[in-house]
Amino acid sequence: GVTQKVGISVEAEVATTAAARHDEIAEVPSYDDILKGIRQIVGAGHINLVETLAERIADHCLMDHRIVEVRVRIEKLERGPAAVGVEIVRPVRREG
Repeated sequence: GVTQKVGISVEAEVATTAAARHDEIAEVPSYDDILKGIRQIVGAGHINLVETLAERIADHCLMDHRIVEVRVRIEKLERGPAAVGVEIVRPVRREG
């Protein structure tokens, strides 16, 4: 039942085919969709490990077919002056 404050950073590598050629939001992944997904993951209930949280966020981001790699960093903000946490990098693994 203990909660912790964490900082979450997401970097997504976008496929070259997803270039914003016409300056339209629909051409690129939506920051709002990524943020909504993170809020849903966190709001779904307690997660024991920051590693699990990072994996779930990465999986969510990679559901957008325009994203080919994602880096997720999670830091535990209440663990003193030198934040501790985890960083993962996950490339897309699509079949077919």
